[in-house]
Amino acid sequence: MKRFVLHRHLLGRTLPGRLPTLLLTLACGLLPLWPVNGRASTLGPEKQLLAKIDAPLLFLKRHSYRGIHIYDTFYKWPPGGGGIYIIDDTSSDPSEWKERCIIGGLSGHALGNGVYTHPEISWDAQKLLFCYKDKPDGNTCIYEISIDGTGLRKVSDPAGAAADFNGTKSRAGMHDISPACLPDGRIVFLSTRAAGLVPCNNSGVTILHVMNADGSDIHAISVNSENEFDPNILP
Repeated sequence: MKRFVLHRHLLGRTLPGRLPTLLLTLACGLLPLWPVNGRASTLGPEKQLLAKIDAPLLFLKRHSYRGIHIYDTFYKWPPGGGGIYIIDDTSSDPSEWKERCIIGGLSGHALGNGVYTHPEISWDAQKLLFCYKDKPDGNTCIYEISIDGTGLRKVSDPAGAAADFNGTKSRAGMHDISPACLPDGRIVFLSTRAAGLVPCNNSGVTILHVMNADGSDIHAISVNSENEFDPNILP
């Protein structure tokens, strides 16, 4: 059974011309900063975190978003670029870790110079879902790809619902984001498809939707006038 992404950590600092790295630690359980091995630790937070990692790491690279709202980052253009990566062997010293690009970046294949977000591993750890926005006023779609970089396919595309949006015109596109794999094979995700509007900002509201693994039978499972966030499965 899949173990959950429970910790997010920003590694390093942004260097001129470089993308910051958002690290999603997989299959390492909840990562407390105290204690380690049952004893109070004198290790710094970063070393305590590293001591808990016992599995490959999935992460993405992108430019930082700049905006005043956490609930509408899908409208932003940070700008594009980046990709999704894995560090397969985390047993060695971090100075020896080697990144493997799954898509975008140096992988040799990419969807374009857009923004990659929300990588989510499948229950068998053989595939991952992710989101991609191709241009500043574009739509955010959900894709699937195998861990070895093969089998790329588009799962959802909300472009057909764009005509239903009657909010602030600077908030362009429709957006399917934050997918998570359900135990029955379906996918739960957030979407602005219902075309609701945030009362104070007139921007799109993301609410819970589900769909089959092939992208069929998309429908909302909640109703809200405020944005919902980060669907995940309880252990």
